[in-house]
Amino acid sequence: MMGWLYGVASTVEFALGTLILVGLFNDVWQTAVKSKGLFWALGWSAYAMSFCSFLKAMGDTSPVFDVVTGSVQILFHALVLSYVTVYMVEHWGRDNAR
Repeated sequence: MMGWLYGVASTVEFALGTLILVGLFNDVWQTAVKSKGLFWALGWSAYAMSFCSFLKAMGDTSPVFDVVTGSVQILFHALVLSYVTVYMVEHWGRDNAR
């Protein structure tokens, strides 16, 4: 059952990374255009999470790999928080200018 769940997680994370990078290429998100480095890191860290989930779905449960997986998840979530912070600061500045 856990292997199936990790397989689903791998697919969702891969799709998320693809959407982030495609959106960046097409200038879909206003904040992404201004913070390209953040979005490159966000997209590739989603791919790293997808790869970790794929390996877990295949049965890799080594302690070292658990540390790598945890580190990748922390990196991804820190980047998401950075994006939210950048977005909020930009929009807070616009709201106060009115």
